Amino acid sequence: MWFAASSAAWPRRTAFPTPSRDERAENTMDSIRVLYVDDDPVDQELTHRHLARHAPHMKLTVAGSVAEALERVTIGDMDVMLADYRLPDGTGLDLLEAIKARGLEVPVVLVTNSGDADVTVCLLKAGAADYLVKRPEYLATLPVVLESAFRWFRTASELRRAPIRVLYAEPDPGDRELTLRAFDEHDPRARVETVTLAREAIARLKAVHYDVLLLDNRLPDLSGIEVLKELQAEGIRIPVVMVTGGRDEDTAVQAFKLGVADYLIKREGYLAKLPSTIENVLAQRRLADEKDGLAVLNDLAKSLVTIKDLDEVLRRVVSAARELIKVEASALWLFEAGVLWPVAWEGIEDRAVEPLRFQVTQNLAERLALERRISMRHLFAQAGGPYPTAVFGTAGQTLAASFVGPEGLVAVLAVGSSRPREFTAIEERLLLALADHAAVAVENARLYRRLRLELEARERLTAILDATTDLVAIADLSGRLLYLNGAGQALLGLAADDALGHPIAGLAPERLRPVVHDEILPTLLRDGLWTGEAVLLARDGREVPVSVVAVAHRGADGAVEFLSAIVRDMTERKRTEAELRRQREALYQTEKLATMGTVLAGVAHELNNPLTAVTGFANLLRQDLAGTPSAMRAENIAHAADRCASIVRNFLALARKHPPERQLVRLNDIARDAAELLTYHLRVDSIEMGLDLADGLPVLWADPHQLHQVVVNLVSNARDELRKAPSPRRLTLRTRADAVRGRVRLDVEDTGPGVSAEIRDRIFEPFFTTKPVGQGTGLGLSLCHGIVESHGGTLSLASESGQGAIFRVELPVVAPPGPAGKRPVEASPIVKGKRILVVDDERLVLQLLGEMLGADHHTVDTVSDGTQALEQLGRASYDLILSDVRMPYLDGPGLYRALERRLPDLCRRFVLMTGDVLSAEIQTFLEQTGVPGLSKPFDRSEVRRVIRLVAGPGRR
Repeated sequence: MWFAASSAAWPRRTAFPTPSRDERAENTMDSIRVLYVDDDPVDQELTHRHLARHAPHMKLTVAGSVAEALERVTIGDMDVMLADYRLPDGTGLDLLEAIKARGLEVPVVLVTNSGDADVTVCLLKAGAADYLVKRPEYLATLPVVLESAFRWFRTASELRRAPIRVLYAEPDPGDRELTLRAFDEHDPRARVETVTLAREAIARLKAVHYDVLLLDNRLPDLSGIEVLKELQAEGIRIPVVMVTGGRDEDTAVQAFKLGVADYLIKREGYLAKLPSTIENVLAQRRLADEKDGLAVLNDLAKSLVTIKDLDEVLRRVVSAARELIKVEASALWLFEAGVLWPVAWEGIEDRAVEPLRFQVTQNLAERLALERRISMRHLFAQAGGPYPTAVFGTAGQTLAASFVGPEGLVAVLAVGSSRPREFTAIEERLLLALADHAAVAVENARLYRRLRLELEARERLTAILDATTDLVAIADLSGRLLYLNGAGQALLGLAADDALGHPIAGLAPERLRPVVHDEILPTLLRDGLWTGEAVLLARDGREVPVSVVAVAHRGADGAVEFLSAIVRDMTERKRTEAELRRQREALYQTEKLATMGTVLAGVAHELNNPLTAVTGFANLLRQDLAGTPSAMRAENIAHAADRCASIVRNFLALARKHPPERQLVRLNDIARDAAELLTYHLRVDSIEMGLDLADGLPVLWADPHQLHQVVVNLVSNARDELRKAPSPRRLTLRTRADAVRGRVRLDVEDTGPGVSAEIRDRIFEPFFTTKPVGQGTGLGLSLCHGIVESHGGTLSLASESGQGAIFRVELPVVAPPGPAGKRPVEASPIVKGKRILVVDDERLVLQLLGEMLGADHHTVDTVSDGTQALEQLGRASYDLILSDVRMPYLDGPGLYRALERRLPDLCRRFVLMTGDVLSAEIQTFLEQTGVPGLSKPFDRSEVRRVIRLVAGPGRR
C-alpha cells in the first residue's frame, strides 16, 4: 500500500482552466482512469458530467459499495479511486484498511461531509492520498485533486523503483569485494560506492546525496562510534547500518543511542541479508518521517485553530515547515496585488530574503495554484529574476508548494537544505498537506484582520463624526433626528438623548421653518440631494449661517431609507470672505501703487541726465558771473534745477528704490525733533501737542533723515485735518516696544474728523489728495509709505472712521551689519593734473565734465560709448575713467568687464556714472566689483570727491 500525506479538511482550491493535452503530457498520462465509489445516483451523475466537461481526459467508472470497489482494485483497471466516506457496506476508512490488508496499491481520494481535523489525521494514517469536503463548490476543485493524487502516486512508485545510493566505508578489500557481489546478486537497484577512511566518508556525505551509509566499525582513522558522533555534530542526517566483526554489546548500545538504524555482525549469511536490511532501514525511515510529519501537521492544525494574528500564523507555518521536512531554511511568500511578498522566514539572513519579491502575472498565478508542487528555479525565471542559489542552494535541494484558497493563489512556501539532498514523494505530500492547512489558517487570519479593521474603522468613523467641527445628523423620513454628533449637540444646545426624535425643522429659526417643510424636505426626497445655505438657531439664541449637504439614502429596492446631513458653520467663513475682499482691494491698491512707482522711477531716471547738464552748467555760470547783475539769474537757474533734482529724488523714494543711509537711531529722538520743529505752527493753530514716549526703546538701524521726514509729514497732515475740527484739538506722538514681535511702534494720533471709509483704501496712492487744488501734491503719504517699507516696516491707518486718525508706523529692531557711524570726511586738497577719459552718450554731460575737469587742470578726452572707449584706451593711457552706465553698443558694466580681461589695472581707476544708480541691477554690480558710483545729477564737489577717492595721493 502507498502511504501519502493529506491535504486540508475543507475547500482550499479554486477551479482553473483544465490543462491542455500538451501541458498534461509534461506531468501525467494522456488519460486517467477514475473509479468513483458512491451509492448515490445523483452524485454519480453530477460527478460524471463535471469531469466530462472540465476534465475530459479522466475516464469515470462507478462502484456502489466497498465490496465492488475491492473487486475492481484487484482487477487493477484504475489509476485513482474517488470514494464517498459513507457507503452501504462500510466507510471510506474500512475501504482504506481493506486495500492495505490485501497489499494493494492505489491512490484513494475520500469525499466526506465533515471537515474535522481529527478525521483528517485518521484518514491520512490509514493511507488516504487526499480528501475533499462535500460542499457546493467541491466539484470545481475535483479535477485538480484527482490529477495531483495520481501524479504523486506515480512519483512515489517511481521512487520505489529508483536506484538506492549506498556509501560503504570498509578498509578491507576482501570485505568490499564480497559485499559488492552480494548487492549485485540480491538487489541490483543498489548503487554502491566505497571508501576506506572515515574522514573520506564524511567528506563524501557533505558533498553528495546518499540514501544510506554502510559503516564498518573499525576504520583506520576513526571508529564507527566516532563517525556517528561526527555525523551528529555536522548535522548530517542519513540512515546508518553499522557492521562489526564480532559481538560487542557495549558498542551496539552506544551505536543505537547515537541513532544507528541497524547493527550487523559479520558472520555466515549476513551478506545475503544485507540488501533486505538496507531496504527495511529505508522503509523504517520513511515511516518514521511520515509519522513525525503527521504529528507536526496535527500539532500545527490544532495550534492554528486558535491563532487569529496573521503574522503569528505565518511565523508558525515557516517554523513547522523546517521541522516537518527537517531542513535548515524555510521561507514564505504571500500573494497580494499581483506580487509575491516575502513575509516570514527562518534560517536565512534578512538581507538575503527581503529583496526577493517579484511580480506574478495572472497566468503564472493560475499555474502555481494548479500545479501545487513548484520549482523555485522555474518560478524565479518566470518572475524575471535569477534563481537565488545563495539562499536556497541548488534546485535539487529545494522543495516548494503553493497555498491555494477559494480565490486562487494565496502563498508560496519553500524549504531548502544547505547539504546535498533529494526530497522524497512523502516529503512533498507532507509539505503540500502543511500548505493546505496553512492556506485555510492564512485565509481565516486575513478575514479576521479585515473584520477587525472594519470594526476599528467603524469605531474611528464614529469618533471622527463626534470629533469633527461640522454638524453631522441622521434623520428618518419624517424629518426626526436619529443621530446628532458632538459638534451638533454643542452648537444647538441639545444633549444626545434630547436630540433623538427632535424635528429637524425645529433647528431653524421660526421664520424659516416653513422653508424646511415646504422646500428642503420635498426636494431632498424627490432628488436625493439638497445643497445650499441655511440658518440654524444656536443655543445662545444667535442665528448661525451654515452650508448644508443633505442626502436621501436609498436601499437596494430604490426606496429612501433615511436622511443624512453635513452642516458647516459659516460664521467664520463669512467673516473671512469679508476680510478677503478687503485684503483683495488692498492688494489691488498695493499693486497699483507699485506700478505707478515703477513708472515714476523710469521718469526720474530719464530726467537725471538733462538735470545733470542743467545743474552743472548753472553752477558754472553762477561762478563765472559772480559780482555781475546776471549772477542772480544764474542763481535762480541753479535753485530751480536743485528743486527739480529734489522732485526726482522724491520720485525715486516713492518708487521705493532709494536705499536708506543707515545708522543707529533712537525713535524717541526722532519724535522729539519733529515735535520741536512743528511746535510753533501747532501753537498758532491752537493745537495741543503731546508726547507719550516709552522708556527703554530698542535702538534702530535706520536712516534718521528719512524717518524724520515721515514723522514731519504725518504730523503736518494731522495739523491740516485738526484745523477743520472744533476745539479742543489735540495731537499726540506715542511710542511703544513689542518685544515678542521684535518691533517698535510710533502712533501719530489726532482728535480730528478721522478718515472716511470711502477713501481709506486710497490714502497711500500717489497723487491722491483731499486737499484743494494747489494745496497738495498727493505724494506725502505715498512717500512715507515707501520709506517705511524700505526699512522693512509697515505704515497703516489704525483707527476706525469717525474716531480721529491714528497713523501707525511699525519698524523692525534689526542689528547693524557692522560698526555703526560714519567716518568723518577729512579735508583734502583738490587733485589736479590727471589724464581722464569720460565715456557718456549724452553730449551735454560730456561737455559739462570737460569744462569741470579742465578747470582743475585735468587733461580730458571724451567718447560716446564703450566700444570707442576701448579704441581710445588702445591709443593712450589714463589715470581715471568716468563711464556712464547705459550707452549704445557697449554699456558701462560691459566696458568694465572688457577692462578686466584686457587692462585689469584700470579697473581700480574706474568710476560709474548713472541716473539709475539706485536700481537693483546697478547696485548688484557696484557691490560685486567695488567700483565707486557717481549719481546724476552731481555737482563739482562730488566729481572732485570721486577723483580724490580713485586717483588721489597714495592711489595707484
